[in-house]
Amino acid sequence: MLRKGQTVPEFHLNGAGGGRFSARELTAKGPLVLFFIRSTTCTFCQGELARLASRYKEFEAAGLAVAAVVGGGFSWSGGWYNYVRPPYPLLVDEDRAVARHFGVYKALGFDSFRMAQPSAFVVDQSGVIQFAHLVTEEDAARTLDDCLTVGRSLVRAPARATLGNSA
Repeated sequence: MLRKGQTVPEFHLNGAGGGRFSARELTAKGPLVLFFIRSTTCTFCQGELARLASRYKEFEAAGLAVAAVVGGGFSWSGGWYNYVRPPYPLLVDEDRAVARHFGVYKALGFDSFRMAQPSAFVVDQSGVIQFAHLVTEEDAARTLDDCLTVGRSLVRAPARATLGNSA
């Protein structure tokens, strides 16, 4: 798993609601809070996405960009996105390359069960990770608080590096 102080790889992913997103674009206006989830069919992950949506305005008011990454195809994630319409981009990592580059990919045997471990990253505008955490059911709510705290500190004190190689 990528750690604090490491530079995120540049990536380009399609959004479940349309559009194409890159790490560079997502960090252009401020620090990025990036969540990886297993699947939109996972009840724990649905809860994470809902918690994130319910607190989105706090992140936005703090000057933070927010996005979530889900592995797999558009059939499940696109359907969920169209039903729920979260206020942040849901990025589809079809081949799970971005999850692999972040070190949160977990192979469980069947391709449909190869997924990202629920995790959270806060990335400064220069592409350097300032917070990295594997999310558990026990600390899910606290993780959002931690991301918000770290993100707010970055808005007050911006960092100075560049995004890494393309993923």
